[in-house]
Amino acid sequence: MPTESFASPAGVTKSAIWPPHYQHGWSAEELLRQHPDLRPEEVYSALTYFYDHYDKLVAELKANAAAAEAQRPPHGLSREELLKRTPTHRLFHA
Repeated sequence: MPTESFASPAGVTKSAIWPPHYQHGWSAEELLRQHPDLRPEEVYSALTYFYDHYDKLVAELKANAAAAEAQRPPHGLSREELLKRTPTHRLFHA
């Protein structure tokens, strides 16, 4: 598969390089700091592939993020939901 044409000894693949680069703005130098088992040419090869297929890969990254977000539980409880769960005798006792 062309997108996975290398794997470092730790198992890092090209597709593992793209999300932190795109989502966090990590430079090639930062990616090398975070993955010292990769050689510079591997990181630059991954970034070249990313930019050669930018629209498709960004769409995939966004779709993956949306799917992950859809699986997250809802954020917290409303005040009303919390009050329904709290026995009233605990509300006014110190």
